[in-house]
Amino acid sequence: MKRDSNNELVTAITSKWPFLQQTEFRITPHLDGEVSDNAHNFVINVDRSSAAIDSTLGYAKRRADLGSTTLVLTSSKYEAQIVVESAKGRFGPDFALDLTDKISIKDMATLGSRRKLLVCTPEILHRKILPDSFRFTRLLEAVSTVSLFDLSNFRGVLGSHLYYILKRLSIAKEGNHLSFNATAIYLGNARSLFGAIIDSDPAECRELWMIDGIEIPCLTASVEAANAVASPSFLAASIGVQLEMSGLRTTILTSSRSQAEVIAETITSISSHNGGTEIKPLLYRGGYIDEVRDDIREEIASGEFKVAVATSQLSLELPQSDLVIFLGIPKTIAQIRRNISTLSTNDSALVLLPDSDNLDQWVVRNINSINDRRDESAAINPQNPKVMEYQLLCAADETSIKPEQLSHDHQHQRLIQDLLEENQQQGKLVATKSGHLFVGALRPSKVGGLRGGDSVTYTLITDDGELLEIFDSSRLFFNFYLGAIHRHRGRRHRGTDIDFDQRLVYCASESSKRYTKPRIESQYSLLKTIEKDESLEGLVSLSEIEVTEFFTGYDLLQGRGEVVEFIDYELEPKTLQSEALLFAIPFYLFSEIPISEYGAALHAFEHATIGVLSTVSLCDRWDVGGVSFVINGPYNNGVDIITNGGAIAIYDGSDGGSGVARASFARWRELLATSIQNLEECPCEDGCPSCIVSPKCGNSNSLLSKEHGRTLGGNLRGWLHAGR
Repeated sequence: MKRDSNNELVTAITSKWPFLQQTEFRITPHLDGEVSDNAHNFVINVDRSSAAIDSTLGYAKRRADLGSTTLVLTSSKYEAQIVVESAKGRFGPDFALDLTDKISIKDMATLGSRRKLLVCTPEILHRKILPDSFRFTRLLEAVSTVSLFDLSNFRGVLGSHLYYILKRLSIAKEGNHLSFNATAIYLGNARSLFGAIIDSDPAECRELWMIDGIEIPCLTASVEAANAVASPSFLAASIGVQLEMSGLRTTILTSSRSQAEVIAETITSISSHNGGTEIKPLLYRGGYIDEVRDDIREEIASGEFKVAVATSQLSLELPQSDLVIFLGIPKTIAQIRRNISTLSTNDSALVLLPDSDNLDQWVVRNINSINDRRDESAAINPQNPKVMEYQLLCAADETSIKPEQLSHDHQHQRLIQDLLEENQQQGKLVATKSGHLFVGALRPSKVGGLRGGDSVTYTLITDDGELLEIFDSSRLFFNFYLGAIHRHRGRRHRGTDIDFDQRLVYCASESSKRYTKPRIESQYSLLKTIEKDESLEGLVSLSEIEVTEFFTGYDLLQGRGEVVEFIDYELEPKTLQSEALLFAIPFYLFSEIPISEYGAALHAFEHATIGVLSTVSLCDRWDVGGVSFVINGPYNNGVDIITNGGAIAIYDGSDGGSGVARASFARWRELLATSIQNLEECPCEDGCPSCIVSPKCGNSNSLLSKEHGRTLGGNLRGWLHAGR
């Protein structure tokens, strides 16, 4: 099968799989603005990572020609490597230095003071450079520009920490002026997020656009249609094999590591059973150790493969393809656009094979409206008490600090002052004429994490000593508990032992096709209101919430969810205080719903809303939690029992809040409208994963009523339109 256009490719695919329906996917071009050599505090909206690299390096070179040094912050060391490799390829080997590389502090300080482009993650700045600023004096003096690469990665907890890290950097430079810039790839509120991170009025930050646009044919199928022929995974693998045999390149993207493993295995199986050459697709997902990742990157650079299977977050490093297949649609519209812009040309084609969850089905049913829909927003929360206290101790360990050095906002300054005085009373700080100083024995920057965890990592290792993966300790609770079954590069393993002292999870080979899923129970308490939308009786708010999760064991499953056995196994409970988007729903909106069904209606609408949350905020279903309750107890979770019949809370899954609830609160009307639309458009009668059934439900999706959830949604629509 050779082709002269993407239309011929589409015809070849639909002739073999005729249930695939054709539409168009379009990204509108937007080109606006130029950057001068001395510009500062600006953000450039681009459409792909390569464009972000071009913009970042182009401006850094212009600043270098003027004698200035630029510090580029990336969210991962892999991005840092790519930026540095690109810079060296364009401007020579001595232009850039990768501070995430394994080099000594001495070389980092010496070489860093001579290079015009320095690239690192926030962790390097936080743990190595700022705590030893005296050793890095010349490097810090040289830096005059800070560039944030791919701004959307600095949302939530990481962005909240970055706010203070940049403040600490400014303090270390002793008042010498810093200018800031950023690149943003499909971010709905780039300028406001950029302004929040650098503590500047967004109105004083310039925003530019360099979106080239794209228009390609798109093939879609419902889950029912794909399952009528084969599973979506089998269909994606079959299309990939067919195109590989024709000499065309296919990239299959999924958001799940385990699903990527399944697809790769299926491609190999199909090709070998067809009597042809066995196809070993390039498999690229998160979690690999450095040596494995380096091998994969070499394979990518060779360009010899024709089929790639990857998790969507890693599409940055893959080449453009003739066909891009989404198996399970990326959980944000921004990520859809980013993947397509990165992997496609105007001669490519796209296939969307949805999972059965809410967002996937909503996207497939509304693909034409997606073309013009606004990208999701992102937020940070520098007033997260956990982040704030930790970063204040880090700053006070480096020099004496005052609240006005860390915020321009007077309310924020008062919160900082309160925390400084509280830590002084605890003996961690002392007050001097120039501010508060840290007096503890252990340097705070050496402990704690910047990404919502505790910076502790575990290693998955086989019983015979083979290193498989490195993961954050937070995943131990959900993914790597004793007995959990994992896939790794076509092999299955079951957890056999956990060494908490050495931070090792041991595993043995597993031959069965079974898999595991944890059972987690939760308790909730609403604490106080942070902010209310007064337009609707103050019933929509941003509130503080306390959540305690109890790991009670796990299910051993087979096939499509059949429970074979429940394994009773407990871990220490986890408690977090976070932020929640709270809908307190008045009694009169439950009209036509029996009192006995209030809980089922609320539970259904909660699931429906969480399922489409990422249409307004950059997040995944697993980044948040939710709870719904009928107001009938003595405490009522802090909600008024006189006027309200129930409530729904959607909360950040990170201690102190990650910003998802804040971003969603800012666009709650749009969120409710999308949730109501999805409930009404889903063709099922009693509820399914496309509308109200959730893979994360702690109650195993019991007490759900689509009928009453839809009625509640209709009443909410009338409430919104009435402006009450």
